[in-house]
Amino acid sequence: MGTVVAAASIVGIVFALCFAAASFLFPILMRTFPMNLSLAFVVGGLLLSAIYTFIHYRLLDVVYWPIMIVAAVLGFFAAYILQTLVGIFWALELWVIGAIPFVAPPIAISLLTTLRRRRVAEPVKQVEVVPVQETIVPQVPANNSASPEPSAAPQQSPIQEPANALTYLTVEPVSQGATSSQYTYTEQEMTYTSTKQIDSEDLEDFILDFIDQKKITEITPLQSATADGGLYPALQDEVDVDTTRLTLILKRLTEKGILKIGGIGFKRIACPQCYSCDVMFNISCKSCKSPNISRQRILQHESCGFLGPEERFLEGTRYMCPRCGSEVTIAHEGMESGVSHDVAKVHSSLFMCYQCNEVNNEPYVTFKCVTCGTQFDYNALELKTFYKYVVNVDKLSKTLESNKPIKLIADKIRSFGFAVERNAKIVGASNLPHRVDLMFRRNDQTKVLLIFLKTDRKEEQVNNIMKIMTIKLDVLDADLFLLSYFPLHEEAKRLVEMFNIYYLDSILSRDPEQVALTLFSNSRKISGETRSG
Repeated sequence: MGTVVAAASIVGIVFALCFAAASFLFPILMRTFPMNLSLAFVVGGLLLSAIYTFIHYRLLDVVYWPIMIVAAVLGFFAAYILQTLVGIFWALELWVIGAIPFVAPPIAISLLTTLRRRRVAEPVKQVEVVPVQETIVPQVPANNSASPEPSAAPQQSPIQEPANALTYLTVEPVSQGATSSQYTYTEQEMTYTSTKQIDSEDLEDFILDFIDQKKITEITPLQSATADGGLYPALQDEVDVDTTRLTLILKRLTEKGILKIGGIGFKRIACPQCYSCDVMFNISCKSCKSPNISRQRILQHESCGFLGPEERFLEGTRYMCPRCGSEVTIAHEGMESGVSHDVAKVHSSLFMCYQCNEVNNEPYVTFKCVTCGTQFDYNALELKTFYKYVVNVDKLSKTLESNKPIKLIADKIRSFGFAVERNAKIVGASNLPHRVDLMFRRNDQTKVLLIFLKTDRKEEQVNNIMKIMTIKLDVLDADLFLLSYFPLHEEAKRLVEMFNIYYLDSILSRDPEQVALTLFSNSRKISGETRSG
């Protein structure tokens, strides 16, 4: 779909350029400079090519270049057809003369770029799975080249604080003597440390496992007297995570369709500076902003209808109606029925300022953030919304099943002493950010990037590989692996081989430990070849 859109865009751009050139540029050239029609079309074609060649070069990493050339020629001659239909007739031979200098520069740049890439590229084959051997477990000294080298950062000491227990998946053969295509997933107990030590992606998986094991179907917020303003007891009673971090994870799960918003639980006033809900409010005079004000309630005796200020009713500790002398009780919510004496209702309230003697129907309300000290009013305050969430059980099950291989391989790499980052962000030579599923560093600080392909559809595989190609071309200081859940189609294989991308397909039928060891073996090989070349 991305290729079709890009090709259609090129047709439209070239059509617009050529139509405008034939209508205005070519006549202007002939009037301004002494040249015949053929020379005018050659010069015009070169000028248009200068514009198009820049666009063509920028799209080389996205669209196969012959497709772009065909699209450009289609746009060129679409302009010729429209020009003929509207009565602006230039001979077809002239258009052909203009088309040659128009397409020559982009074709030359495309061929040179392809040759340069093939010259630096080396033949790529699918990486072979390294069989599990005792000589490559982490306990072997670091100078043994056959073992994965632990990262420079020392491993953490044994956990001293209480941990949260969940289960994790391991892969075991179905039966004695099973082959690599006969592995099955089994569950074993896994212990996590405090979730504050877990990166965001692993914490997201942790929460998904927790929701699944506890059979949670609804997540409802509860107000709290903290800076966060609220919490989600169903999760936070047993998972050590602050509300701000949890809210971001719940938002991501909603975007993925695993959770659905089931309504608004409540809203809290938040500081516009630090977004804290720990705020105090103050009232002052609406006119002069003095805090020296008092509230005066206007009461109305229901029996006789007398209306007056509260101080007129007050006699000692009792409220008496100034008109009829009856004792009254000020009405309020939750008042018990069957009161023996009359009731006076609050008709309205007035706020009197002792500084400027102004009387207003309401005070001026301001807020002060306890966390950062910022003062603000209604016009500047922020509202923090706490949503109720409903779990999409079917989507949750599919997501957990889809993430199993990534979690297993990440855990295996960690067991070798390497720090693994999930959903890692990496910036390439173009200063554009890219996302990869897993990333870790070897002792020589070489980055190893792992991208997982989860589809078996040919079109989706090709489109995803096109995106992966841009990452490889942009991130030059990293080893990139493509791990496909399913077998790659032939067209997809041709693409990864053309761009020297190491890949391993059908990983669902492979032992994750062997896959992890293969990554170490081939990442060392790639780094050595890159440096020697």
